Amino acid sequence: MMLGVSSKNFRPATTYPAVVGYVLGWHRDQAGLNQQELAEQMGMSPSTWSRIERGESALTMDQLAAVAQVLEVEPGRILRDADNVVGQLAKRGVQVERRRVPDAIGAGLALLAGAALVALVASALDKK
Repeated sequence: MMLGVSSKNFRPATTYPAVVGYVLGWHRDQAGLNQQELAEQMGMSPSTWSRIERGESALTMDQLAAVAQVLEVEPGRILRDADNVVGQLAKRGVQVERRRVPDAIGAGLALLAGAALVALVASALDKK
């Protein structure tokens, strides 16, 4: 017997921390920094910063303020950009989960691949 899977059971999705992470990566690129340079300025390891950009780890408010200062943008700008990306993703049928990834997977969502999210984020931010 073959397990029946229908696309109606799945919606492409990502998480809000992943969107914020990609927005931070976009701003980092705009500032001409690589992950290691930014991690050093933030006082954390490159692997920790990489997890933040992938949405696997969330920033504290203190870290958001510090990274905004390093990137020379307002913290509110980072969050507004993330909200703009969420809106653009919604228009493309992508759901942004505010829950942790394991909870989102349990809800029957297919996570949007990193490369696809990067393209959507870049597109949304470039349209500003």
